[in-house]
Amino acid sequence: MNRIASILLVASALVMARDNTIQLSFTELDSLLSNSPVYHSLDYEFSAKMYDVKHHLNWQNPEFEFEREALSDNGDKENETVFLLGKDFMLPWAGYYHRSAQNAELEAIGFSLKDNYLFQLNTFKSQYIALSLLQQKSRRYIELDSLMNKALNIAQERFNQGTLSGVENRLVQLSKYNVQRDRFVLQQEYKELLAQFKTGLGFGVDDSLEFSTDIAFLPFGIKPLTVYTQELEKHPILTSFAVAENAKKQQVRFEKLAPVSSVHLSGGYKQLNDTMDGYVAGISIPLPILNRNKTGIQKTIAELNQLQIENQMTTRKLNLRLEQLVAALKIQQKQMKTFSESFQSAAQIIDDIVYTFYEGSADFGDILDTYQVYTESMSTYYDQLLLYYNYLLELEYLTQEKIIEF
Repeated sequence: MNRIASILLVASALVMARDNTIQLSFTELDSLLSNSPVYHSLDYEFSAKMYDVKHHLNWQNPEFEFEREALSDNGDKENETVFLLGKDFMLPWAGYYHRSAQNAELEAIGFSLKDNYLFQLNTFKSQYIALSLLQQKSRRYIELDSLMNKALNIAQERFNQGTLSGVENRLVQLSKYNVQRDRFVLQQEYKELLAQFKTGLGFGVDDSLEFSTDIAFLPFGIKPLTVYTQELEKHPILTSFAVAENAKKQQVRFEKLAPVSSVHLSGGYKQLNDTMDGYVAGISIPLPILNRNKTGIQKTIAELNQLQIENQMTTRKLNLRLEQLVAALKIQQKQMKTFSESFQSAAQIIDDIVYTFYEGSADFGDILDTYQVYTESMSTYYDQLLLYYNYLLELEYLTQEKIIEF
């Protein structure tokens, strides 16, 4: 029922435009991922590991034994029939550590799945922002292409009138071709990234997507590093390490009890010469004389030590990355204001330069200079804006705190 409601929620959120284009907003990604091939793959991976762990907790089947002996000594015959039912039973203290280790391992797998989910969500959010910015950039290039067409027509007219040299005319043509080249490269980049995005979220090849959330530079408050460090301690990957360590510690205790971890109980019916019968019972206890499971204990302790070292290394790595991230974000926010203002100024100039070229107050050199400044400032702005939001997304992933609000 919950799954049906979730699907209906996603379906209702995807507003179809008149041309059958799916209007997709940034806030819908979480719901889409929950019903995507990527999520189902993670879910099946978790299920396989879960059943593998539960397999070790299954009860062992009892054993049925039947024996029939027929003896003859100087004509005296003797027949013996035995029916036995037996089963291994784990001792309570050994069973406790065994179940504790397996349940802790299952819990660690769950935290690992959550980490994978958050990582995938972060990836799709980054792809969404990148695709949205590529759409914006493509629209800018369409406008620029139109302006360069006007400039090219003016240049051609002046060339025909003899007021513009052939070299100058060809330079304007070259700028026009550069715009078309950049548009083509942009389209290819968009198609490749869109294919990855569609495949991961389960969209069809023919589905047309429109990224409706407008991505612009928005400054967000950055908290002190100490606050983020405390939030990092609750990250699923670190929690998974802590739980996995506990599982190994329980496993060490179990391995120490393994030589005498279970007993074999049996009981049944015995008949002799069809004249005597009765019931039999037995118990079998292993004697840890030749094998005290030292290798099993040493192996598990080595795995525990390795896990602890990996935990320490991962913790240091994430804390260092968090420190770098907070410092980089503070710098990036300040720089984005400069990049944004520079791009807006260049956009205003490019709109005016063609008119002034037509009026004769600007020459072809002004056109080329303005074109170069505009394209460079546009590329810098969109590249740095994507980097800025990727920093924020990574901070969201590490702290599990929702920061980006469009």
